[in-house]
Amino acid sequence: MAISWHTDVNTRSQRDCFVTVFLAMTTLGFTGSYAHADMIDTRGMAPHEQCAYCHGLDGNSAMPRFPRLAGQSASYLRKQLADFKQGRRTNDEGAMSGIAESLSEADVESIVRHYAGQALRARASDIEGDAAAGRRLYFNGRRAIAACATCHGTVAPVLEGAPRLLGQHGAYLAKQLQDFRRGARRNDADGVMHRIAQALAESEIRALAAFLSAQPVMTGANR
Repeated sequence: MAISWHTDVNTRSQRDCFVTVFLAMTTLGFTGSYAHADMIDTRGMAPHEQCAYCHGLDGNSAMPRFPRLAGQSASYLRKQLADFKQGRRTNDEGAMSGIAESLSEADVESIVRHYAGQALRARASDIEGDAAAGRRLYFNGRRAIAACATCHGTVAPVLEGAPRLLGQHGAYLAKQLQDFRRGARRNDADGVMHRIAQALAESEIRALAAFLSAQPVMTGANR
């Protein structure tokens, strides 16, 4: 079943309705699988509007399965799309690989500029865990584990190419750490995330996810 969403549908409420219907259909299994590039009529759509079916028009996705892209750095978004396209990163059932392969360089630049310029909205944490312990790990680390903030920062990442974690879906963050730990995700520089994730207990993964998912923006004053 193909869903058409052309640019003459120009109000946010109408577009959000289409997004909600599509996600509901995907969740209930009417599409048979995750959304793939050839299942959607994309004629007349801006590149980021195609991404909006899962990630939202403003990058604040509703479902934890799909990461929130709002305010993510353009360099990080560009790298992830390149990794999906070139097979260095995969995801469940390969949906993102197929989508990334269909994007031109101009499409990629349009997408990353759009989402990097969006504002991340505050939301409650979507995962249970010891948020206080997660805060300590994030800012202070522990023996054999450096503080996450060393690379991922507070207001913005410190390390070029590192993702912004604050305000991300907790369930998504937990899954990425689990994937790094078991080697299902391998597109980190020099395997650093694989080593860190292997050193984390499951309770620590959930603690970090609980803390980070409830923190849309932090500054030194919030610490």
